[in-house]
Amino acid sequence: MSAPIKILNSLQKLISINIRQISAVSSKEICNFQFKANQRIRQYHSFNFLTPHLHTSTLFAKISIRNRRNYSLQHRECWRCGKPTNTKEDIFFCSCGVVQAVHTLSYFEIMSLDDNFDVDTTLLSQKYKELQKLLHPDKHTLKSEEEKRLFEEQSSLVNKAYSTLIKPLNRALYMLDQAGHPIEEQNSDVDQDFLMEIMEINEDIADADSLESLKPIEMVNKKRLEDNISKVSKAFQEGDITAAKQLIIKLKYFTNIDDKIKDIYRGQF
Repeated sequence: MSAPIKILNSLQKLISINIRQISAVSSKEICNFQFKANQRIRQYHSFNFLTPHLHTSTLFAKISIRNRRNYSLQHRECWRCGKPTNTKEDIFFCSCGVVQAVHTLSYFEIMSLDDNFDVDTTLLSQKYKELQKLLHPDKHTLKSEEEKRLFEEQSSLVNKAYSTLIKPLNRALYMLDQAGHPIEEQNSDVDQDFLMEIMEINEDIADADSLESLKPIEMVNKKRLEDNISKVSKAFQEGDITAAKQLIIKLKYFTNIDDKIKDIYRGQF
């Protein structure tokens, strides 16, 4: 049996789950099921089969970053010579020397990182500097017009990938989006007690009139920020998208407070 047919059969088994069983489980269990099922959907779509029965309103969401690792790399070929460009060494240039498109790759793949929330930011910064040198315009002035266009695309996506992955909040939001569970205004409900606490912290920041009065607020928020990031990491590792989303919503508030305090330092102290 061919690989596409095996994948299709596996996918059909997932879809055929008794609807009454699905309606009986909690939303958390459904999200966790989505997270695990997405891998098979990405495998199936990677063979470019038509799947009219998979509507966007079905149980399955987009493939999660964690499960889609290297799928886009596996099926890449040089647009000029046809050679496979499915290794990290071929991400930007084929062995024949031709510039390659990278818009189909995830930010993790572009930066040669594992699809994981826990990122070594030192290594990420080093990779970014290496790519800036590799993709410097002066090195590619003799390329064809098509390659120059692809080169500009590469540079733009490298910048976006770096700015997204270097910060925990941006990285977490990107992973949720890639998993098909973006945080939107209509699904960002937060506990009212938590919101009241955030309001009080913002009032304390507004009332702070010196470095001494602001420092305790900063220290408490940094601790909560670090704890929250650790919990987000654990949620992603366990494939618990529901928990990750709720934690990331809170992470937005803690990050906003941290940024606000930094702005005050830059402007007044």
